[in-house]
Amino acid sequence: MDTTHVSQQSDLSEAVPLVQLQTSDLNENDVLCGRGAEIINNPGNRRFRALTRHFRSMYTKSATRDYKTGISRAIVDAVRKASPPGRFLKKHATQDIWYEIGDGKAWEKTSQTIRDIYDKAKQKELKIKSAQRSSHTEQWHEEKEQRSHMNQ
Repeated sequence: MDTTHVSQQSDLSEAVPLVQLQTSDLNENDVLCGRGAEIINNPGNRRFRALTRHFRSMYTKSATRDYKTGISRAIVDAVRKASPPGRFLKKHATQDIWYEIGDGKAWEKTSQTIRDIYDKAKQKELKIKSAQRSSHTEQWHEEKEQRSHMNQ
């Protein structure tokens, strides 16, 4: 099919050839966009998440948006330069085919994935701190109760 899928970005508009790929055409480095077990368990998505976790602290400590964009672009480039080359693919809404989303959307996906991983790590850290505080508070109350019984 010789149509073009146009992807609108905030400052970038790119025309991406709409290449129809069957699920059997996917390779182990392809990053699939979407939700669900098929996406989460896809080998390319696992590698992609590992890459984003690796660069997470560098990204979140970046002072400028340009530096963060550079990190996202480097991750997308690493996926695309893998062997076999990885692609960023999205499933067609009504047909059982996949199509390439283009660099702009891939950079956006990468940045969002890093932010999501950072947010989840922060939530986990806060949950641990809250549990520790709760444990210390309980221990303090128990010790206080024991002291009051001893003083009676």
